[in-house]
Amino acid sequence: MSLYRQVSYRSRVSFWTQAEILDDPLQFHFTASHLLEEYSCAAQIYKLTPADMCELARNSVLQSGWEMQVKKHWLGHSWYLPGSAGNDIHKTNVPTIRLAYRHATLLEEL
Repeated sequence: MSLYRQVSYRSRVSFWTQAEILDDPLQFHFTASHLLEEYSCAAQIYKLTPADMCELARNSVLQSGWEMQVKKHWLGHSWYLPGSAGNDIHKTNVPTIRLAYRHATLLEEL
């Protein structure tokens, strides 16, 4: 399923890379910064806005296996709250109205 379709279906999309796995052809990259390369390619292919890129980065941190303190450092003190309540725009650079819309849409569909 394409990235555009996943986002349009309101799936939470994120990127990851695992540089240690070098025997898988899908894991090969052209630069030393693999994750940055993934974001750059996605931005060009899907014509993502800066707000889209920030939301992708925020989702990646939320879905990561990092400890609570790391998530708190990168996303803010209330990172675990749903919707705009869990957004610190000064850390994530994701517009609050965007997360409020996503949360309201989710509640509407449940």
